[in-house]
Amino acid sequence: MSLNFPKYFSEHYVGRIWIMMIDVVASVVASLIVFAGVDFFVPFIGSKIFYLILAGVSMVASVVSVLSLRTYAGAIRHTTMAEIWRLFVAAMFKALVVFVVIFSLGTNCSVVLPSAKLIMIVILDLLVTTLFLIAIRACVSLVYKEFLVKISTEDANNVLIYGDSIESVSVFSMIEKGKDYICRGFVVYSSK
Repeated sequence: MSLNFPKYFSEHYVGRIWIMMIDVVASVVASLIVFAGVDFFVPFIGSKIFYLILAGVSMVASVVSVLSLRTYAGAIRHTTMAEIWRLFVAAMFKALVVFVVIFSLGTNCSVVLPSAKLIMIVILDLLVTTLFLIAIRACVSLVYKEFLVKISTEDANNVLIYGDSIESVSVFSMIEKGKDYICRGFVVYSSK
């Protein structure tokens, strides 16, 4: 008995708990990559326990920010600017918590790091985390549109949506849930 993955995922949604776990793992990996990359070029970490502390703090801060901002909720098949803003705010919260913890633990973990470099690292962490989270959503959207939509769109009607407002995105999400219509694009008239 074999499982047809494209058919399975076209009929079943990825659970929110999986999206949340992927977001948390991506956030922790982003922090570790940033700190390891900076440590490679400008050595500042005296002990390897610092990475464990960093991973733990990053994981707890990521879970809190993801749960409080609900970045895992909503449509993942198309990401709006409001959802990207929530991802950025979640990454910012995580970066600020990591900054406060590292700054307060500085000498206890054998970390010799001037404040300016720590701020630079936190900004890099913010940017890399945000890019990782956006990239995950882009990959899921690409996989969905490239492989999974083809199965269910054989008998559907083509539709264009007028406008680019929140209501238009809402109409798009409703059309996307059904199998009778395929949104082929948006029609937007400008005053120019």
